[in-house]
Order: sequence, then C-alpha cells, then structure tokens
Amino acid sequence: MLSNLSATGMQEGRDGIRWVGQSVRQAPYWAVSRQYGEDEESFRFRAGQVYFEAQQQETAEWWRRIGMPVEMRGRRVLDLGCGHGALSLDAARRGATSVTGVDTDSDRIGFARRLLRERQPDLAATICLIDQPLETLPCVAAFDIILSKDTFEHVEDLGRLIAAAGCRLRAGGLLVCGFSPLYYSPNGDHDRLGLPLPWLHAVLPQALVYRWASRRTGRLIRSAADVGLNRLTLAEFESFLPLDAWEQVSLRVNPIDHPLRVTFDLLRKVPGLARYFTIGVYAVYRKRDRSAACDNNRTAGAAKQPGHGDFVAAPGPPDRDAFASSAT
Repeated sequence: MLSNLSATGMQEGRDGIRWVGQSVRQAPYWAVSRQYGEDEESFRFRAGQVYFEAQQQETAEWWRRIGMPVEMRGRRVLDLGCGHGALSLDAARRGATSVTGVDTDSDRIGFARRLLRERQPDLAATICLIDQPLETLPCVAAFDIILSKDTFEHVEDLGRLIAAAGCRLRAGGLLVCGFSPLYYSPNGDHDRLGLPLPWLHAVLPQALVYRWASRRTGRLIRSAADVGLNRLTLAEFESFLPLDAWEQVSLRVNPIDHPLRVTFDLLRKVPGLARYFTIGVYAVYRKRDRSAACDNNRTAGAAKQPGHGDFVAAPGPPDRDAFASSAT
C-alpha cells in the first residue's frame, strides 16, 4: 500500500493509484534480503522493523486524512487491528492513559511486544497487546476512543466487528477509523489478485477474476475473502453505523494528495460510478447514549430524580494479566 516504483519509474501512491498500463508487480517496499548467517527469527524481526518504520510515517499521514484533532491525553484507547503497533505507540506518546492493541495475527503482536520491550520500555505499562479476537475482551464500556487504521476493508463480517467495538466504547466515546483502498477503486485488490490493469478486478465477472488469481498464486481462490478482502463500499460502511446509535462527527472521502483527486470526486457524483471512484474513507463517529435517550423519553415532564444523569466512570481496560498466557 505504500510507495512502490512502477514500470514507468513514477511513484505509486499509498492508495494504489497508478496510471493505466502500469502493471508490474514488485516485491513489497519493505522487503529486505536475508543477511549471511542470519537466523529466521532475526531476519523476520529486522524485516518487521523496516515495515514498522514505514508505518510510523504512515500514521502521520493517516491523522492528516482524518482531518481533525482527537485528544488522547487521559483517555483509554483501543487500537483495533493494531498490527505491528505503530498506531498504538502513537496513541501512548500522545498521552493516553492506557492503550489496548488487538490483532489476530500473533506474529505481528509478537513483533510489537518485542519492539515495545526493547525500544519503548517506558511505555510498556501503558500499552497492552493482545493476539486474540476483539470478542475475547469483556463486553463492557471500557474505552473512551477506538482507533482503526487500514483494517475495515479486510474484515469479512465488518458489521459484527463494529457492533462488538461499540459494546466496548463508552457513551460519548469516539470511533476514529480510516481505510483505503476500497475494493472497487482502481487498485482495490491490493495487488493480491494480480490483474494487469486497474479496475479489472472490479468490473470483470468475479468467477473469472478468481480463476485468474488462482492460476497466478497457485492456490484455489473462490472469493475476495480468500485474499483478505471484503469488497466493502461506502454505503455498506455507513449502514453499519446507524445514526440512531452513532453521531457522524466527520466523514472524509478521498482526502488524498493526487492529481486525479478532483476528477475522482466529480465522477463519484455520477449515478452508478460512486463505488469505482471511492478510494479511501476517513471518519469519526461518536457513540450516542441510547439508554439515556430512552430514559429521557420515558420520564419526559417528570421531575429529575436525585443522581439521574450523574457521570459514572466506565470500567477500566482489560487487565493485561488476564492475557498473560498469550504474551508468553
């Protein structure tokens, strides 16, 4: 997703926007060669460091695309799909009281834990990294802010994940998410299906696309989910965040630095074309206090009872000791 050199020598954008005809697939930008005598663990960690450093730079760009300040100081933060931990570390550095990073990739979590121990021991007490599904965390409103960077386009059942996240976010808390490229955009296959031109994966019959990808990869691919993609559209994303449960604080589409942005934004307005020119979505939602709203409706006109509406602190984030077995 970050910069590669295309066949013409032009730099490919982090959203995978290329000029038509640039079909060369190169090794990932963060790929490194094994050094002589280097064992597997050392090699993987060194490669992970290269990727992590690039992700730290990406984090600054991600916040720019979110487009609004989000106060972290004193907040309890959940990083959903934390990967190598760059965004978790950023939240801790911004003053979060606690940061819980969740990812089902145990290799990435293992890297993040080691990096935290070796390079940021002063933040080790602030950041808890868990290589288990979100559903393993208690379903209590333990967090003030939930962050998710470049994850939602990969989750097979995104509606279920957002519902689970909402259960763990306090009323008034923020969901801050940004992801790209979406499946139907020019290179929304993330180069995982291997078609030679932009949009082919989106406009060709999907059965043909998967047969092509199966031949290219040498393994059977029956759906986009088999390569970690969910074919998400903006309309589907918004449907998972109904406005009776969530307040839309900010929604930015295609906030990218690219000469084609204006053209894409115009084409998005043409009926039937929106999904093909929606590359990235960056949004902030606030969780509504639905129980309070129901209480207010039931007690309309009645005198306020003592203590009604008083703030009660949400339970704290999960105890890292509860997940000690996954850290060993």
